[in-house]
Amino acid sequence: MSSGHSYLTDPAMRTKGYLLVAEAARKIGVAPSTIYRWIEERKVDGFREGYRRYVRWVSILEHLGPVSLQVRGLDSGSVFEETLPEE
Repeated sequence: MSSGHSYLTDPAMRTKGYLLVAEAARKIGVAPSTIYRWIEERKVDGFREGYRRYVRWVSILEHLGPVSLQVRGLDSGSVFEETLPEE
């Protein structure tokens, strides 16, 4: 991690229901640019804090819908499961 960027969401933000965009993207199997676009289009809730960009996990779940969530095995509790990048 030479860039100084964290790949996992800070526990305080996770408790509030937010994930880093990159981590949320890994959880649902899309590129971070997809989530950035959804934020820009106001399909999901997100914000920038310094160099970090966060997305509200529940808004991702609502956007994906129940069928997509079932296929992916996700729910609101999955915000607390850390998803590491593959090496």
